[in-house]
Amino acid sequence: MTDGAGPSIKLVMDKREYQNMRYLEKLRISVGIQNNDPRAEIVIDSLAPRFQSRRSRLDRDIADPYTTVFYSGEVLSIPPSTLAYCTVDVRPNLHFLAYTNFFDIVVSYRLCSEKIGKLRSFIGEGWYAIINPAPQLFGKVFISYKEFEDRSLADLVFQFAKDAGFDPYMAPADLKTGSRIWGQKIPTAIKGSKFVIVIWTGNTHAGSGVKKEIKIARKYGIEIVPLLERKARDPKLFGHDVEYTRFDADTADLIFADVVAARRSM
Repeated sequence: MTDGAGPSIKLVMDKREYQNMRYLEKLRISVGIQNNDPRAEIVIDSLAPRFQSRRSRLDRDIADPYTTVFYSGEVLSIPPSTLAYCTVDVRPNLHFLAYTNFFDIVVSYRLCSEKIGKLRSFIGEGWYAIINPAPQLFGKVFISYKEFEDRSLADLVFQFAKDAGFDPYMAPADLKTGSRIWGQKIPTAIKGSKFVIVIWTGNTHAGSGVKKEIKIARKYGIEIVPLLERKARDPKLFGHDVEYTRFDADTADLIFADVVAARRSM
């Protein structure tokens, strides 16, 4: 067992077990809370496990709000000198750090005897979770982008799609020496995809590859999911009835993760 302690409260986690999770799938984590005060009841105001984030942050000691999970159950009141448990539902989104992911727990509480006490808080030691990619059961996804300028954006989409349980495809990584790129390789990959994610930025007009891939997708009736950089001109290539999502370079990870996760339920 492991515990983190405040003046009147102690958290208890079972170190004999770790939490084994998959991205976008719910798991329930049990947290033990010991009231060490012999006279006062403890009322938990909030309880939130803070998981590690894969997002780049200047100060890694500051919790990422996108990987902080709040207990949403009923108000928890703990009698004096009593150990109680609460269950937190965790559904790791695509910002959670993959594989070994340590978490701590922030608790806010009040001591209540004859009157309600002031709000107190502390950060207790948690434990760790193993967060794995979802099994690739949701189909193939073709990622269309301008090579080399937008490769970093495509890599983001690729990783999110893989972790969410899709089978993502990027043409430069699929080496088929001697194959006809536009006659065989790319059309075959697009035709076999559930949908095509198009990353369109200010760089895209400089080449013809993305336009060709859009044309092939429309030829075969493959759904197009356009991601348009906010500063880029609308290319008017997707049709009037196709919804697209705007993004900025500095928030691309937030937008891309939301789009990929939403596709799981469509």
